[in-house]
Amino acid sequence: MIKNVNAMSFLGKCVCACALSVFLVSCGGEKGQNLTNNNDEPAWVNSIPAAKDYAKSPVVGVGSAKIIDGNINYATNQATMQARIIIAQSVSTKVEQAIKDMSQSDGIKISENSLQAAKQKVEQTLQRTEMVVRWIDNKANPPMLYVLVSMDKEAYDNALRGASQVLNIDSKKAKELSDTVEEMLK
Repeated sequence: MIKNVNAMSFLGKCVCACALSVFLVSCGGEKGQNLTNNNDEPAWVNSIPAAKDYAKSPVVGVGSAKIIDGNINYATNQATMQARIIIAQSVSTKVEQAIKDMSQSDGIKISENSLQAAKQKVEQTLQRTEMVVRWIDNKANPPMLYVLVSMDKEAYDNALRGASQVLNIDSKKAKELSDTVEEMLK
């Protein structure tokens, strides 16, 4: 049992570290450090705008994992999980910021509990993501697998609608919240 707990703890730390590094790279835009130095990589690997264009989605994440012992399925699962974490964190953070901005500019009182409930509602809905494509960098040692994960527009809209319901705001304010978050994600 202790062995499993230690393994889970180690795996959790690795996933968090990888997610943070990919998130920081994805926030860097076009000028950020590349995930790979391979000149053959698809544009979506190192460019979030290119990833959004490729996936035809406003919300995307790129995850990566080493392919160890040729286990492509395991690497795909790890990279996909990492990309989903990035999507959830990114959208959740933007929703929180938009809610805080709205409450300050409009004088709406939103409790910390309501804010946290809205973020949780968004994160639950954000689980509706799917892998769009994967690419293997065979020039890396060990080979690296990259995945592009996206959320469809309907799931994204449902996430924001759920946050608006939890906050108990009218449809005009809900539309304003949605527009603000969408602008922040560009």
